[in-house]
Amino acid sequence: MALDSFGPLDRVSFHDEQARRRRGTWRMALGCLLIAAAMGIVTAAIAGPAVILIAGGLLHLAAWAGIEPAYCLQTATALGQWAGSKMDLLSGIIDGLDDKVGWPSYWAALRRTPELLTAFVPGLIASGLLWIGFRRLLRRDRAEDLIAALNARPPNLRDPEERQLSNIVEEVAIAAGLPAPRLLLVDQTAANAAAVGSSHKDATLLVTRGLLDTLNREETLAIVAHLVASVGNGDFAVMRSLLAVFQVKGFFLTLLDLPFRRSAWVALYRLIAAVLWRRGSHPVEAAAHDIERAISPDSSEEINRTFSEGRFATLRNVLLFPLILLMLVVVMQKLIIQIWTLFFLGWPLAALWRTRRYLADSTAVQLTRNPDSLRSALLKLADSGAVPTGGESRDYLFVHAAAHNQSGFAAKRGIADSIQPSLHARASRLAAQGGGTRQRRFNPRYAIGYAVLGLILSPLIGMLVFLVGMLTLGTIVLSLALGLTVASAILT
Repeated sequence: MALDSFGPLDRVSFHDEQARRRRGTWRMALGCLLIAAAMGIVTAAIAGPAVILIAGGLLHLAAWAGIEPAYCLQTATALGQWAGSKMDLLSGIIDGLDDKVGWPSYWAALRRTPELLTAFVPGLIASGLLWIGFRRLLRRDRAEDLIAALNARPPNLRDPEERQLSNIVEEVAIAAGLPAPRLLLVDQTAANAAAVGSSHKDATLLVTRGLLDTLNREETLAIVAHLVASVGNGDFAVMRSLLAVFQVKGFFLTLLDLPFRRSAWVALYRLIAAVLWRRGSHPVEAAAHDIERAISPDSSEEINRTFSEGRFATLRNVLLFPLILLMLVVVMQKLIIQIWTLFFLGWPLAALWRTRRYLADSTAVQLTRNPDSLRSALLKLADSGAVPTGGESRDYLFVHAAAHNQSGFAAKRGIADSIQPSLHARASRLAAQGGGTRQRRFNPRYAIGYAVLGLILSPLIGMLVFLVGMLTLGTIVLSLALGLTVASAILT
């Protein structure tokens, strides 16, 4: 494949490209925040009453311990009465929306809906605090599991190529004004490289021997510049923010899974251990993996096995029968989160990370002043690169990821497509910054074709949005009703 096969629409400077990608980052981040907040409403429908119930339980415990017994019991009772009032309000709204009543009653019921929104506030506050907590916890995840899986080692300075690579890393780090990251080599023929860590202070570059054998010095310099640019641009923090969204969802679903899934107890134990044991990143990595398992199909399969397998399956089913409504809520919550992630949250999350990759490319051009080398390197990796064995679960960190397969980040979190842009698309953008010579002009037929396709698909999209909206609303109502009923019955 010729290196000039992919060309730009228009010439741009790397400064303009950086400004564009930073604006795109803010737009995509805002979109992800709004969609995650909408998903948070669904989770808060059950999390809000749960927070009230936990608070009431702690007040009863404090009263039992002799800490202001009268005040604690009075406050717990007030919380139960508050939950009961919200349940009465929800019942009134549902009754007012009865088909037989008519529009005046519909309008009166809808006008009372804002009063019900306060029932979501405890859950939303808890979600926000958990997001901050998980984001801070993930700072301790330095991908030690990935380093161990790849059997990465320090460079052999007696090897000319590895010594040259070490010098390149120091050279690029100085140009970027960053401390030189730790360099580790992976003895595999797959040509690839990745940057891991929690910040620029403890970043590690993983480079395979296959990359050194495939690229020349200038191309290797360009790939290292891309990785260092990613570190300097704060991509570690962006990825932590994305992962924390799924950790919050997984945490609430793990709590709901406690009666039905043994591994949920293990996940909760590992999370508590990771918070209390502040040494190393392995506890954090294990806890994060187990918490996110709650939003994967594996958890549903385990719940099915709980009810169908084992010597005491019949007895267990009898004991768990009173919790059948809770299990229904759990199933619906997981279904809604999967649907929202797949159709609404997945693509802006993927677009956000792709934007960061383009930003790292343009910053690499700024560091090297040589877009041709990075473009040439990406096209070579597109032909001969691969994710090294042991790195499949974190393929999104590598320069060459599984761009056309659902793997790594995408697979575990229910996203339909890889979050990495294709290497050919990145090479095309680099050509716009001066790499390559072939030009490609705008073709109005593409715009017309997309417009016609949009008109054809708009009824199907509208129907999908309506169905998802109704399912989401039903999940919210059922979750809120169950949570408020239980909280009111126990605390009053």
